[in-house]
Amino acid sequence: MDHQLAPGERSCCRVLEMVRHRRDERTKTRKHYRETNDGNQAGDPDKAVAVILQAVDADDAPLHLPLGRAAHAIAERKLAAFRGDIDAWCDITIATDFD
Repeated sequence: MDHQLAPGERSCCRVLEMVRHRRDERTKTRKHYRETNDGNQAGDPDKAVAVILQAVDADDAPLHLPLGRAAHAIAERKLAAFRGDIDAWCDITIATDFD
């Protein structure tokens, strides 16, 4: 049986291809960042170490610890995007539970 994809429907292979492409692009971006940013970071390494040690020694040590203004802003954007996706897809995604 030859399954025809409906308009807008994606095959698993196509989705995997898209994921691999995005992963490759992120890898290139990270490599470029590492090669060009060394020594140009905005943060103070001594302050970062102090905060990391404080977090490690805390009774309620964080799993995530964005250090600096830029990292904090990135984390806030990611959280907002995550919340938007969860809210937008809530009814559809929870419908996958057994009846």
